[in-house]
Amino acid sequence: MSTSGGYEMKKGWQKNTWIKMTPFVFLLLMVPTNHLNAQDENEREETVDPVEAIEAMEEINEMEEEDEGAAMTIDDDYDPSDWIRYDDLLPELERMEEESDGELEVDVLGQSQQNRDIYSARIGSGDQVVLITSEIHGNEHFGTEALVPLLDTLATDDSEDVQQILDEITVVAVPKFNPDGAELVQRQNDITWDEVEENHPQIEGAEPAWNFNENLPGFDINRDFNADLDYEPQMVDLPGTTAHFGFFLTNESQILTDLYEDLKEEFGEVDSYVDLHQMGADNQIEGTDQDVTIALDYPALGPDENPRYDEYTEWDQDKSRRYALAAANGVNERAENDIEPGLARYVHHSTRDLPGQARHAFALNGTGTVLFEMPGQQPETPYDQETIDLIEDGLWGILDHMADGSIYDLDGDDFYDLPKYWPDTPDVSDPEQYATDFTDYEVGEAPNDWSPIWQGEEDQFTILDEPNRLQHMTESGVRGLTPDEVGDIYGDTQIFGLVRGEDIHETMFELGFHMSGSPDSENGIYADAQMPDAESDENSVRIMQRSEGSTETLDTAELPFTLEEDEWYRVVLQRQAEALQVKMWPDGEEEPDDWQITTTESTMFGGQAGISHSTPGMINDYAFIGVGVGGEEAPHAPDDHLEPEPPEDITANDLIEMIEQYDEAGEFSSDEAARALTAHMRSVSHYEDQGEAEKVIQHMEGFHDLLDQQFNDELVSENAYTTLQDAADQLIAQSGVLAFDAENSLEHIEHLSENIGVRYAGTDEEKEAADYIKNEFVNLGYPVELQEFDIDEEDEQRLDQLTIVSEDNEEVPLRSSLGSAETDEEGINADVVDAAYGEEGDFPDEVEGNIALIQRGESSFLDAATRASEAGAAGLIITDDTDDLRAFRPGLSDETVDIPVVGVTQDDGEMLRSEITEDGLTVNLNVQTMTDEISQNVIAVKEPEEDIEDPEIVYVTAHYDSVAFSPGANDNASGTAHILELARTMQDMSVDKEIRFIAFGYEEGGLNGSRYYLDELSQEEINQSAANFNFDMVGADWEKATSLNVNVVDGEPNTVWEYADAAADRLDNDALTLFERGASDHESFHDAGIDAANISWREPGTGELEPTYHTPYDTMEYISEERIQTHGELVSSAILDIAR
Repeated sequence: MSTSGGYEMKKGWQKNTWIKMTPFVFLLLMVPTNHLNAQDENEREETVDPVEAIEAMEEINEMEEEDEGAAMTIDDDYDPSDWIRYDDLLPELERMEEESDGELEVDVLGQSQQNRDIYSARIGSGDQVVLITSEIHGNEHFGTEALVPLLDTLATDDSEDVQQILDEITVVAVPKFNPDGAELVQRQNDITWDEVEENHPQIEGAEPAWNFNENLPGFDINRDFNADLDYEPQMVDLPGTTAHFGFFLTNESQILTDLYEDLKEEFGEVDSYVDLHQMGADNQIEGTDQDVTIALDYPALGPDENPRYDEYTEWDQDKSRRYALAAANGVNERAENDIEPGLARYVHHSTRDLPGQARHAFALNGTGTVLFEMPGQQPETPYDQETIDLIEDGLWGILDHMADGSIYDLDGDDFYDLPKYWPDTPDVSDPEQYATDFTDYEVGEAPNDWSPIWQGEEDQFTILDEPNRLQHMTESGVRGLTPDEVGDIYGDTQIFGLVRGEDIHETMFELGFHMSGSPDSENGIYADAQMPDAESDENSVRIMQRSEGSTETLDTAELPFTLEEDEWYRVVLQRQAEALQVKMWPDGEEEPDDWQITTTESTMFGGQAGISHSTPGMINDYAFIGVGVGGEEAPHAPDDHLEPEPPEDITANDLIEMIEQYDEAGEFSSDEAARALTAHMRSVSHYEDQGEAEKVIQHMEGFHDLLDQQFNDELVSENAYTTLQDAADQLIAQSGVLAFDAENSLEHIEHLSENIGVRYAGTDEEKEAADYIKNEFVNLGYPVELQEFDIDEEDEQRLDQLTIVSEDNEEVPLRSSLGSAETDEEGINADVVDAAYGEEGDFPDEVEGNIALIQRGESSFLDAATRASEAGAAGLIITDDTDDLRAFRPGLSDETVDIPVVGVTQDDGEMLRSEITEDGLTVNLNVQTMTDEISQNVIAVKEPEEDIEDPEIVYVTAHYDSVAFSPGANDNASGTAHILELARTMQDMSVDKEIRFIAFGYEEGGLNGSRYYLDELSQEEINQSAANFNFDMVGADWEKATSLNVNVVDGEPNTVWEYADAAADRLDNDALTLFERGASDHESFHDAGIDAANISWREPGTGELEPTYHTPYDTMEYISEERIQTHGELVSSAILDIAR
């Protein structure tokens, strides 16, 4: 044998002696560009008959059983002394370490369950890393026989080619990785389940893992790996199947994973992992009589883009195929001229998916992984040097390609040019989802795009309505129906059904896939359920298999609920690789997290999906069927699928029609009961036609009472009762929305902002507004409370006034500096004197005793105020230099001055300056701090139905005070008017929650009213609180305020947002936006742990308010009736929804 670079390969372990082979020059074999197969496997489009596919899978399974050592016989030529034994390994590795002057480093990675050391050998200094393991199965010795001489060559050969490998690559090898199994010459390691539980106490009492052999206690270690490298065993995950990740229950899997993680941390990635194995013997390359002597594979994880592994973004199948191709090149290039290497692709059908293998866990983490498989296992297969040479040739091929960089030039698809030895199976289906809810089919007919299977054309499949469903009335024989849209599928499949049964003899429904064959020779996998009856107490779900007409139970599980006829159930049946799983639960309940059955089946992967049954006389109804293929989940029926959907805008006549339909269907015990409801609804229809929404609401409450009485007297079925109640609620809610009238709101806004005017906290005007609100609630019939609270010293606020002394005594809005002096109650009467910008020399002599007027300039406000005081001014007015409509408050940097200092707008300052004449301009400046004043909250309560204990509480709130000098039409007479109008529309409605309408005082000083209110609530009331709908500025006529913001303090969706969003959907309102903002009374509720939001008109994106905000211009002139109506309808719909 020769190497491509002329270095010596040391082969042939014979009684601790290494025999050097003489090198010779070889001819480089280039991989041909044409494929050996007629078509690339990835491009093959022909379909395979399901029966042929089953036969192919059975043949493949036989091969794989041989690979797993199903039959073990000891060959007469088997001699243990021919092989590297565990006790031989360490001395040989230490010899290499010594001869390489420490270039090869030997380490103990850890211990096996039987306390044998597991060794690693590391050599090379390159940035690329290859990790190689052998004897992960203890009865597969060939890999170690090839790996040890490979390490010896790397450690002792000083050729340029070897040196290039060592410069470019770091090789880490773990020979005889399963020493316990190797010493016993068995596939598994050596551990009892009691020892497993001792090692992992958290799984004590769990069913043993599927890859644990209880007869020869131990694990197939190569099924114990997990792509989540930090996974810890969990009882809920056991026992698992071949289709699931492993559990890291063995020392060996943990040790190798730790090594892998250490290498990733050191190098950034592990470029390649090579796993050396052996398989069953006597396989011939397809279309020839040549024996397979070595087979190679890339990760068997289903299709290359299996959606099951979408989260593993580093997974790269092409990378693995390139490394496998490099190994194939090594085998072919080193073959002697007269020797055919018998190289082939290992079994890799499209449904093979084994995520628990080491190579697969590492591949999903970005490593290119290669499987070597050689024929025969020990002890039935004797030592064979030619087989060992082929393994070593393949390993050198990988190292050569990595060292010279050509690994990146290979085309991974060329791997498919290698021949195979296993029968064809179809490609798995592309990922798709299909769903049928039977709403678009003709009632009374069979679905025209579903096809019968096994029994030919049938009339036992019929579409029915109320609810829309597919009914299967079973006759004799096995009958099935499959959706044409799905057609033939192959591989991973999930099917969902929403089903009920009637006239059940024992078995309810059959929902499944892999349906194929002909009458009396049917094939398929299906789920069914068994109901308890007089002869049996079975209450279980099952996974069943039909094979050529014979039926077998694959597994069964008791259900945690009792099956009943005419009740709807949800069922999911899934194939994932070889795993079959099912779960079943009552409609209306949460889907269980765990599967009720997990089992395996490895022959059926093709066919069709659909429904079937064979019990004569039984009736199954399917209201929804979903199918997912290619790794996709099956669509599920919406949670409310079976709830009747009333028209989007229901009318009284719609309800009359529903009553008549239920009467015809026998849902009433007498015609008189139906007629009484119909007569009531005709009165409602009259008021509806007249546009009298309030009377509609009043009479619909009466309808509710009548319907309740009929249900209690058993005059109406539960189904009709529930549907009619829901429809009545919808009509009431619609009428409540229609009842909201912005004109009423405008009247309240006008009274509060114009008739009363500025409602500064603690003033007589604020108290007058509170009395007005109280009287409005009383007139609507609500019990009302005035909740007074003190404006404490820490809440003190200034009342600033500047009056031009004249016949009109015109007031000028201003804001005083905190830290400036106050006046007495009479204020300061003085002339205004122009002092330019308040700089040095700007104050004329006549400013003494008068009030200085300056333009905001470069000097600080404190410096200007100090100069004014030093000049003898009695006060200082500072004019703004912007066009802001709000008077500004000059800041004094936390200092104090001994004269009052106030700020006015630019326009008002220019007006004052223009009014100064030879006769002077006399004003009265009054700056006082209000203390020991009282504000008040106005609280009206709508009680829920009498029979509701501890009802939830919904708060509908707004503040009614305003800032000084602002009439507060939008801020916040508009919000206050809103709660008054909502209270009017709801006065006659029945609700099942307590509604508290609250108008808060003194919001503008820091949410004082709402904070006081919440401080006074009991913890019980807090616990019962459902939501706070707060309204602050709901009528802005500003052209930019087009976004109806649901302002939530933390910006996260909450109860208020959910109900508002649902209302927006019902009303086709696309202005609604979730926004992060506090700064109104909803913040107090949020801080108390109650879901809350302020719903107001704002500028999109920025949340900015209109320019008239907190100015004298916040008047009726800038109120939009249209926006008040839009806002009112939306919050009416939302509040009625949550309240009922």
